[in-house]
Amino acid sequence: MLRSPEVADRFQKVGEYLRFGSSIPAALNELAILITARAWSAQYEWYAHHLLAMKAGLPDAVAQAVAEGRRPEGMDADQTVIWEFCTELHATNSSRMPPMWRCATASASRAWSMSSRSAATTWRWR
Repeated sequence: MLRSPEVADRFQKVGEYLRFGSSIPAALNELAILITARAWSAQYEWYAHHLLAMKAGLPDAVAQAVAEGRRPEGMDADQTVIWEFCTELHATNSSRMPPMWRCATASASRAWSMSSRSAATTWRWR
C-alpha cells in the first residue's frame, strides 16, 4: 500500500465505514476489535479500543476476560454471538454458520453479519 496511495485511501475508507457506519452497535463492534487485538497480541490496538469499548458501554468484566484470553461470563446474546464468531474466525479462518442465524435479537441481519466479519478481519490488512 505504500506504493499505491490510491489503494491506501480506499482501505482507509473501509476502516472509516466500519468504525462510523457499521450496523453493529458500537459496544459490539469494539468487542470484535478487542477480540481481534487479543488474538494478534496487538497492544496498541487493544489500548486504543479498550477505552472506546468502555465508553460504548461494554462491561469491564467482558473486556477483562478477553484480555485474559478466556470466554467472558454473563454475556448477553449479541455479545455471545460476537465472541463465538470472532474466536472461531481467528482460530480456523472461517465460520461454520453466520452469526445472524444464531442471534436472538433484532440487531441480527445480513449487514450485521458482514460488519462483524469485517470488524474482526480488517486489522489484518493494516
